[in-house]
Amino acid sequence: MYALGSRIPFTFYGILCMLALIGPGVLSAKTSELSTVYKLPAYVKQVTYLGDWQYVDQSGLLRLVITDRKGEYKAFLQWISGTKVLSTVAVKEVNQGYRYIISDPKFAMDDNQKGVLFLNLFERQRENTYKAKIEMQGIGYYRCTFIQSGVIAFANFARKGNARKGYAVID
Repeated sequence: MYALGSRIPFTFYGILCMLALIGPGVLSAKTSELSTVYKLPAYVKQVTYLGDWQYVDQSGLLRLVITDRKGEYKAFLQWISGTKVLSTVAVKEVNQGYRYIISDPKFAMDDNQKGVLFLNLFERQRENTYKAKIEMQGIGYYRCTFIQSGVIAFANFARKGNARKGYAVID
């Protein structure tokens, strides 16, 4: 311990020298990342890397973003290539209608080498449990199937051009 007005410890000078040697570019990059993460809204509950994807001549990673605003959960899929987000799609079949609690995302590749995401959904009003099977169809496209006690319904949603192909809500 040093009293106020006494000499600054040697380790402090060492740290200052190290920071000067590292350079402002590295510090600003780390500060930029920190400020970006810092700005992430508090209602973003989970960001999950699901796996890698490849379509025709593009490739990248797929991630799932789950938000929770006052108990209202929403799911979003993002196709990322390098540092660029190519597409962000709301999983409409999960997000609208009933208020589900989303949990336990599981991702795998099917026999056709397409990604398949499974989500457990708990509907609070009726206390029903569903499983959503979300099959990746291409960048920004998916097919969603709900399963509950042997009941199966399906829905497709295409983001590009706001085209819709069928929609089903399980009662």
